[in-house]
Amino acid sequence: MKTTVINGNPGRRFFTLIELLVVIAIIAILAAMLLPALNKAREKAKAIKCLSNQKQIGTAITMYLDSNNQFFYSPSVATASEAGDPANGMNVMWSVRLKLDKYLPTYNIFYCPTNTITNDLNCSYGSFYTIVSPNYPNYPAVSMKNQKYAKVGFSKLALIGCSWSVSTQKQCYRMIFSGDITSEPYGRPFLTHANQVDLLFADGHAAAKGINELKPLYCPQIYLTNPVNIGSAADRSGSFYYKL
Repeated sequence: MKTTVINGNPGRRFFTLIELLVVIAIIAILAAMLLPALNKAREKAKAIKCLSNQKQIGTAITMYLDSNNQFFYSPSVATASEAGDPANGMNVMWSVRLKLDKYLPTYNIFYCPTNTITNDLNCSYGSFYTIVSPNYPNYPAVSMKNQKYAKVGFSKLALIGCSWSVSTQKQCYRMIFSGDITSEPYGRPFLTHANQVDLLFADGHAAAKGINELKPLYCPQIYLTNPVNIGSAADRSGSFYYKL
């Protein structure tokens, strides 16, 4: 540090250029050390918020099931419009149904905190979906009374999760939990939280699962028959799970 002498008296003290450079270098090193920790803490907070969202959705689904003879509404072809759409049998998305029936007060809760899109329910959390067909009149709903679901255990039966559509390159409101088809606009379990996917289960709990933890888990079957295992070796080794 350089001192300027004025009229024989020490005056103001100034940093030399080298000293300033050293200080700047130290600040840069500290920032480089702290930023990864801050980013990690930020991502952890998003994962915690995501699980909180899903738990609240789980509570809403439980109330919906209790009011609808244990049938969960999740049609494949549906609209985000609360007014419905005659073109698809007036089916609305599962998230819209929960909001319309006043089980949840806002649509904000249906978006993963890692999602950059928060105004389009097509890009919300993904739910298993059922096909609407005249041959299968119950397809818009899946019964939790199915004894095959109870047999595998509701704590292992995933209903909702973070999803990613390879086709649209966006998160997606309907999700296929098992398989390796990437050309269709359906979501797949999205490893968006430190290589884990947050999932909501039929018993109401939500948890983060890595690929190897998915092996003993299941999801409802589209055709209301057997629950589908979502952790097969083919799924875990293929392109089924996605991480940006």
